[in-house]
Amino acid sequence: LSKATIPPVNPRGMTMFEVLKSRYAVWKRYSRTVAELESLSSRELSDLGIMRSDIPRLAREAVRW
Repeated sequence: LSKATIPPVNPRGMTMFEVLKSRYAVWKRYSRTVAELESLSSRELSDLGIMRSDIPRLAREAVRW
């Protein structure tokens, strides 16, 4: 994930475990989004107006805090 999508080190007084758990959940959502978009055919992506090179950016936007 890019630095823009990673939350601050200790937002809202979270414990280290809670921060790690939160970041892992974000990473899982990002990975799932990328996998789902990459599984679409070129035709389906074209119908949605998405280029394959846009997939990582779109996934980052989808998980933004």
